[in-house]
Amino acid sequence: MNEKENKIYSTLPKLVELGISEGKVDLGLMPGADEFGVFWHKWAEVLAEWNAADVLNLIKGFTYFEKISHSNGFGSVPPVPQIFTVYCEKKGVLTADEMADWILANSVNDYCPYGTNNHGAKSLAELSLIKNTISEKKLKTKESEKEREMSAKNKRAQDATLRLPKSIERKDYNAIRSLLAKGADPDYLMSDGRTSRDIAKNLGLLELLLNEKFHNK
Repeated sequence: MNEKENKIYSTLPKLVELGISEGKVDLGLMPGADEFGVFWHKWAEVLAEWNAADVLNLIKGFTYFEKISHSNGFGSVPPVPQIFTVYCEKKGVLTADEMADWILANSVNDYCPYGTNNHGAKSLAELSLIKNTISEKKLKTKESEKEREMSAKNKRAQDATLRLPKSIERKDYNAIRSLLAKGADPDYLMSDGRTSRDIAKNLGLLELLLNEKFHNK
């Protein structure tokens, strides 16, 4: 370890004691939260030789540390999620869900225990309910957007259908191409009993409506 890492590592026993005491040990002067970033993505290596009980108490220590030192918060990159993963791999006394429940109940950080937003949940049951609610809202929003898109598409097709006859009569090939691409229906029956296909046939332009390449350009 380099000098910065050694400095932070030397504080970990204090955090373990803080966890054991349920937040009652006086830590004295401690590094700023940002300084613990020297172990970002290294916690598995740092704690490789630690037993599960000490890792559990380190998680608790960090949780109490952040709760006690509100001005010393870890923001969206707390060490707890990575250490929590280490604990789960060591199969400690508490199960992963039990440990996660404890963290949610005691943490003031919105990104514990998993490193993703916990939305203020204080238990796994609450977190699951919140996530389900968010998923349902997203699904409803997606369905609404799909309905709006379909409605807009149908409106474009309807408008294109009504404009198609005049474009055929003008022999405006570009307009015909554009209208067909928008979904114009050449077989729509107009008030005079004719369709765009009838008009195209009478003008010798029926091939345009049958030409798939022209239709889709």
